[in-house]
Amino acid sequence: MTIPFCFLGGILGYNISLIVSFVLSGVLTYAVTKHLTGNPWSGWLAGIAFAFTPYRMAHLMGHLNLMGTQWFPIYFWALCQINQRKQWSWKPVLVGALGIGLIALTSAYYFYMTVLISVVFVTTLLLLDYTALRTKLFMLGMLVIFSLPLVGMAMWPFLGVSGNYVPRSLNEVRFWSASPLDFIMPPTKHFLWGGGTAKLWVESTLYLSWVMLVFAVAAVKDSQRRPLWIALMVSSCFAIVLALGVELRWRHDNPTEIWLPGRWLFDHLPLYDRMRVWMRYGVFAILFVSLLGGIGFAFWQTWVKHKTTWGMAALLLLGVDIYTGIQPLSEVKPRAVDVWLAQQYTSGAVIELPFDQALVGQNAYYSLIHGKPTIGSFSSLPTPQLRRIIPVLAQFPSDDSFRVMSELGVKWVVISASRYADFENVKIILQEHGYSISYVPENPNGLWIFER
Repeated sequence: MTIPFCFLGGILGYNISLIVSFVLSGVLTYAVTKHLTGNPWSGWLAGIAFAFTPYRMAHLMGHLNLMGTQWFPIYFWALCQINQRKQWSWKPVLVGALGIGLIALTSAYYFYMTVLISVVFVTTLLLLDYTALRTKLFMLGMLVIFSLPLVGMAMWPFLGVSGNYVPRSLNEVRFWSASPLDFIMPPTKHFLWGGGTAKLWVESTLYLSWVMLVFAVAAVKDSQRRPLWIALMVSSCFAIVLALGVELRWRHDNPTEIWLPGRWLFDHLPLYDRMRVWMRYGVFAILFVSLLGGIGFAFWQTWVKHKTTWGMAALLLLGVDIYTGIQPLSEVKPRAVDVWLAQQYTSGAVIELPFDQALVGQNAYYSLIHGKPTIGSFSSLPTPQLRRIIPVLAQFPSDDSFRVMSELGVKWVVISASRYADFENVKIILQEHGYSISYVPENPNGLWIFER
């Protein structure tokens, strides 16, 4: 989705992509809920609940791929439509294939998780309504076949390098697993009653919204849509269980000895042990609860008068429930060292030291400014070379670190003086290894550049 906006420039393209993700997540959830219920107010409620869920607000700063939640509603809508069909229909098959393909192009995390959630969602629907089963299975099979071009395009690069990645450890998985409280406690940055309720503002912000949960309960009374709301509830619970990781923890620092299905999947399912942040399964629970809340609200509105008044009141309550305040803006601009490097027309690589500074996401932007090959990467799945050089470069200014820098063709060293208590000695060592001072910052504790 972001590709068309890239031609507008990185910053503008990023911002437009974010805005579009809000619009499409809300509009498509609205359209799906309204189609399922025939009630526009339930569509507004579900659309706003999902588009502005605290989960999305938490990932707003830096997780553009995880903001791409807009394809979930149409994909699961297509699965619902296939289950309702008694005869062949192209529309849900093509919409579903396009939906899962776009999910795969958005995030490998989301694609893998979507496949697992889909198995539970579809199985529940088929068990509750197995009429015309052969037709439904055929349509599902065709959905898989038609999705292969987009899915293959998205997943091929990951499959090509998956063998180079080291599986996650159980301790790492535990750290990035959710607690049941994350789903029911107000988000950390809620403007009224937030604060300290989640371990991590970004990843463990999985609040389901009590307003939507209350309306979701009303969906149980909707006998007309019984298979749908059961499938949504079962799939929501399944997503929550997977988000909890390998063992149950009532709080993040209070593990129990109750093993969860995630432990079996970690040990047996291919590529499952490559995933780090299992909390992200929570986005499916958020979507399903939003849809359930919309269904329940539509059913409840059939029993009340003044539907507009109650609809506006529900939206107001929802806004108070999920509002996390105005998110801060980040000023994106090049550093003086990046501008200086951009003016150098000789070839060679750049490294930033201490090396932990070379492993942050901002360096991807800085490299666009100066256009030089950069040593380092912002990735939760480091390449074999990066895994090899990290411990060596962490010992800078050791002789081994200079050997590795020479192997990698490092011409410029960008070094933070404030990070070295003996910076004068570091300068001497750099000069002994053939690096001379090329750029001196206005602030002596700033970023220096040494050139070889």
